[in-house]
Amino acid sequence: MTHSKPRLSIVVTTHHRPVLLARALRSILQQASDDIEIILCADESSAQTRSVAADMLRPRDTFVCNPNLKGPAETRNLGMQLARGQWLCMLDDDDTYADGHLAALRRLFDRPAGLYYFNYQEVIEERQTDGRAVIVDQRVVDLSLLTVDLLIVRNFIPNHALMVSLADAKHHPIDRYLQGLEDWDWLIALRQSGLMFAHEPSISTCRLHYDRDQKSRNRAGSFGLDTLSVYRKWPAGSETLQRQRAQILAECGIGLPIQFL
Repeated sequence: MTHSKPRLSIVVTTHHRPVLLARALRSILQQASDDIEIILCADESSAQTRSVAADMLRPRDTFVCNPNLKGPAETRNLGMQLARGQWLCMLDDDDTYADGHLAALRRLFDRPAGLYYFNYQEVIEERQTDGRAVIVDQRVVDLSLLTVDLLIVRNFIPNHALMVSLADAKHHPIDRYLQGLEDWDWLIALRQSGLMFAHEPSISTCRLHYDRDQKSRNRAGSFGLDTLSVYRKWPAGSETLQRQRAQILAECGIGLPIQFL
């Protein structure tokens, strides 16, 4: 059966977390309609992941499983290439959309092409050995006071708290050669290309979930080196930004003169 072209494509990436994946998909499907498609990309081929996909995805959705892909960059790039919508969103398998999120996004569908980013809910949870999660705390993170120019210093926009025009996203694939922080690097590339970035203050219905036992998704040692890799790729452009970069690296135990940043 041929389905009409969707307005929004949601690329969901997963790696051996079937229980959390099912939660992520439910958060989409309970509010999705025919103008939204899901592209589920797994970089593993477990029976559990295949079962979740078979049970939950609709005929208009796509499931692609390629265990030969290495890491989130290639997996997300594959999803972007398969997407058919006017707009693109991404969702990791351990994150979710709150009720009403897709309705809020629909209000943006006729906006000019660009990247719209949102406030989000940070959810701290305790994950059980069976894959289930119990929420222990949550708060709203307000991005309204942060200028997008700060992206050249640090990333403050989670990859699921944004919607970007798909054509623009496809022109700038995620760098698969970076060891980490490839999502941040991708945002800088989009910004440096001249793409319009706009904060949409009315939306705070994305949920970024953290395991309480592993609060930071970035390990301190590798985070500093990965940050330095991004800095070397993208010049700061001013002494003020160089000093801000030096402070972030110093907090990671890396001391460099600002002229190298």
